[in-house]
Amino acid sequence: MKYTLDCSQINTQYIRVTFEANEVKSGSILQLPIWRPGRYEAAHYAKYVRDMRIHNDQGEELPVSKRNASTWELLTTQPENIRVSYEFYAGKLDAGSTYIDEDLIYINFINCLVYMPERITAACEVHINIPEGYQQGCSLSSPAHGVFSAENYYMLADAPLLSSPGLQHLTYTAGDIPFHIWIYGENQLDEQRLINDFQKFSSFQIDCMKEFPESAYHFLLITQPYKLYHGVEHAASTVICLGPRATLSGELYDELLGISSHELFHAWNILKIRPKELLPYKFNEVPVFNTGYVAEGFTTYLGDLFLVASGVKNEAWYLNELGKLYKRHFENIGRLHTSVTDSSIDLWVDGYQASAPHRKSSIYVEGAIIALLLDLKIRLATNHEQSIVSLMNILYYDFARYQKGYSSENIQSIAEQLCNTSLDEFFDKYVYGTEDTRSELDAMLNEFGLEINDVDNENFFERAYGLRISESGAQWKVLKTIPGSPASESLRPDDEVLDIDGQKVTADLISGFSEDELRITILRKGVKKNIQIHAAKHTFFPTYQVRRSPNISGSQLTNLHNWLNIEG
Repeated sequence: MKYTLDCSQINTQYIRVTFEANEVKSGSILQLPIWRPGRYEAAHYAKYVRDMRIHNDQGEELPVSKRNASTWELLTTQPENIRVSYEFYAGKLDAGSTYIDEDLIYINFINCLVYMPERITAACEVHINIPEGYQQGCSLSSPAHGVFSAENYYMLADAPLLSSPGLQHLTYTAGDIPFHIWIYGENQLDEQRLINDFQKFSSFQIDCMKEFPESAYHFLLITQPYKLYHGVEHAASTVICLGPRATLSGELYDELLGISSHELFHAWNILKIRPKELLPYKFNEVPVFNTGYVAEGFTTYLGDLFLVASGVKNEAWYLNELGKLYKRHFENIGRLHTSVTDSSIDLWVDGYQASAPHRKSSIYVEGAIIALLLDLKIRLATNHEQSIVSLMNILYYDFARYQKGYSSENIQSIAEQLCNTSLDEFFDKYVYGTEDTRSELDAMLNEFGLEINDVDNENFFERAYGLRISESGAQWKVLKTIPGSPASESLRPDDEVLDIDGQKVTADLISGFSEDELRITILRKGVKKNIQIHAAKHTFFPTYQVRRSPNISGSQLTNLHNWLNIEG
């Protein structure tokens, strides 16, 4: 199958796509994926397509019927050599989109290239009019400038392209595997520091998993001047979008390390180790599965753990990250209403957004908490001879290598095999159920000499009223309230806050407010309301501090050292 992409229509922000195939029978189907790996929600990329036409060798337009939003059927009287042409909107920039401008060509082939289901395993070749002088960051083979080849559509769909005349290109080797870092956008990154840190966590991950599943790997980093944080995994590469780029060498640097470690581990976990529902990928169907907590949650937990265990970051950094994880975990009241397995399925209902307040869990956060608890349980049961990495190794060598997908029951069975004990109660409570994990977390971390301390929120609104207000454009809005708090009785998310005690809302007013009575004027659905609430004795929105116990014992310290792979 041959594709040609014309990226010269920069002002219109549309890419001209041509797809050619020979001996296509009447009734053959053309499809555009409705979702992409790494994002388990319906995306319906056909909404970015316009002016689709199909012609034969003689230039005659062939009849075609659109069967549904993303499927077209060819209606001819005989087999034809066809040429499909259409325009695809390339004006959206995130880690899973397609975008062009004056100095950037960024393409995720999965969202802009149609395919024929019966030929999805056929070889693909893509020709793109990339200007001379542009560098190319892509995991695909490139026999010539602007030409890319893939063994099949699956490979093509999982290999984004980043091209620009000013790409920064860094390289390093880990486990005899060549790694490439392609960076778009001016930055003040210390190149040698970046290479050293990436090499450490890459080598450590390969050592843990005993081999790397690809012959090379590419980090495609897109930096922007505005706030941005998004990463998407691919078979032999990842796209990471970060901003503001001015802080990339400072406060954003740890975020870069964290997301990069996370996305690299996806090279094993989800690209190779997959839920049974994702083998093979079916781009025109909704692959509902309940193990998102493994695909994303285990990866979230291990991504951070690998940074400290590899020596990139220290214990203090990791315990601070655990505190952030607990804050996200305990603030999400939805975890007490919908299990993490049901929330995984619900990704196909409302995507990654909160469709209703306090409704569902996060597969990333709750999955990471489950991974943490399982890791500590396995370590304690085996005197650190086994861990959650052992579980991932079993999934890789006994499942992925045999093109076998796993189920949630497999996860429990393997964990029980490693612990040599039943985990029915644990999975019933925290994986399939909605019980609070606080007592379990306290008990398990105590075995490693750690304690979790609740710290009062410095923001009086959040602490005393259970109210979080955020600026959105030129407006201040209610972002969140905690059930049972004073704010929850009369305020709702998205209420526009007009004034507080008769004063215009400002960041200084919010940070300095300390009154036990709150008089607030809001606008809700066009109706102005005056609301008065009183501060509670109970505090809300605490932060969480994880630290060594002041009376840590020798055995607890040994557990901590083995877990984090640290000394001292």
